[in-house]
Amino acid sequence: PHQGADVSAAGAALSPGACPEACRQLVPGSALLRGLGDRVGDGPAWMSVWTTRDQTVQPPESARLDGAVDVVLQDVCPDARTGHDDLPSDPLVGGIVLRALGAGPMTAPVASDCASLRALSS
Repeated sequence: PHQGADVSAAGAALSPGACPEACRQLVPGSALLRGLGDRVGDGPAWMSVWTTRDQTVQPPESARLDGAVDVVLQDVCPDARTGHDDLPSDPLVGGIVLRALGAGPMTAPVASDCASLRALSS
């Protein structure tokens, strides 16, 4: 979440001792997030893959990063039920990442890519 996560802010405020470093780093406006900035610079292409069904990163739209290829799973596969914890192992995410790492230019997938992306990482 490039703009931070509300759950981190709540955790840091309600129980600072129980909020580990990664939690504190994701508080909106933290030193880490300010240092990263809110957009990508020159250099390699960036992609942000996120799900509208994320219950951990709130609001899910905080995964948007100005200048990056923005991929909302439900825009690619409307039936995607992927939550936060499922992102690393989801076949759709795997296919999106594999295609992004390919030789061609990095582009956002479209709905017609849904089945082929899921099959790519299965």
